[in-house]
Amino acid sequence: MIDLANIETCSLQIYRAATGRWENETFTRGRDDLLKAEDLAFLRCLTSREKPALSGREGKKSLQIALAAMSSSEQGMLIHL
Repeated sequence: MIDLANIETCSLQIYRAATGRWENETFTRGRDDLLKAEDLAFLRCLTSREKPALSGREGKKSLQIALAAMSSSEQGMLIHL
């Protein structure tokens, strides 16, 4: 269950396969969270089965590019993907 009524404190009920039990998790977020729109879109997909803007494959490519950019900046060298 996802409670979208108060997005600053999001409560999730998560099934843990290892224990075979449902557990409640609460996440508190700051008001100036830059990822709030992304989080809301993700939660909307979970609750309404709406298709995400990006596929998992596209998201993985984006993450690889971001990590390569960070690595390149830290090492001062070109990173090939």
